[in-house]
Amino acid sequence: MRRAFLDPTTARLKAHGFVQSNEPGDVILDISEEFNLNPQDGWKWDGTKFVTFPFPLPPDHKAKAKIAISQVPAGPQRAALDALLEII
Repeated sequence: MRRAFLDPTTARLKAHGFVQSNEPGDVILDISEEFNLNPQDGWKWDGTKFVTFPFPLPPDHKAKAKIAISQVPAGPQRAALDALLEII
């Protein structure tokens, strides 16, 4: 049986496959063997179907990203991450 693993708070699709579990606390949803949505494309379970996950990021996620980016040393990579943070 193929399963989809959802974030318990946001219902965001985190992963899917032919495994019993992903991470503790994930919501598990049985899905068809043909299921092929890419979690990195931003999908959310609305209770009946998968829909596009809303962007920009929720405030708590954006705050976490800002903290993580602040740990990157100054330079071209940091500048690119700061610019990315402005558009999400």
